[in-house]
Amino acid sequence: MTGLTGFEWDDGNATKNWERHRVTQAEAEEVVFNRPIFLMDATPGNREVMYNVLGRTNGDRLLSVSTAVEIGV
Repeated sequence: MTGLTGFEWDDGNATKNWERHRVTQAEAEEVVFNRPIFLMDATPGNREVMYNVLGRTNGDRLLSVSTAVEIGV
């Protein structure tokens, strides 16, 4: 995820994390940018790579975040 500068939240995910888990978009992004541990799951032939990330928010919450990154974007 080198070069990542931010996230693009689609309408389907914009509020889902808050409603289901009480995690804000900002917290999910903090986990990725605050020295996380990345676990990558790449399936050959897919157009995206799924990242499972373990890390802490600025408020010291330990969270697991899953995010997809399109290949070639």
